[in-house]
Amino acid sequence: MANVKSGGRKTAKNNGVRELAPGEKLESVIKAEERLVVDFSAIWCAPCKAFAPILKRFAEEHPGIAVLKVNIDEFEELADKHRIQAVPTVIGFVGGENILKFEGLRRYNDLCKELEGMML
Repeated sequence: MANVKSGGRKTAKNNGVRELAPGEKLESVIKAEERLVVDFSAIWCAPCKAFAPILKRFAEEHPGIAVLKVNIDEFEELADKHRIQAVPTVIGFVGGENILKFEGLRRYNDLCKELEGMML
């Protein structure tokens, strides 16, 4: 996902959304990526399924922002830690800091507006 270094942090150069792998630490990804969008979702969630192609388009059109999907059923402890109450929930990180959080399905243009602060 990220392969270009910038000031000790990676600048995303992606071609889509990747999933957090078993055994991988979300905190390590947050620290490694300069700009990161994390989508907490579930495979049984209809709005999550509808949101997937929207998020994929966002990732493809904004290669400077890493996009990571976290399955709440596989990573329950992360859902608890980040106080996920509904899916999909998106959390944005810049420089390792949580700068935004929202719940629910968004249309592409609305997603871009929500994530505007990350697109410097």
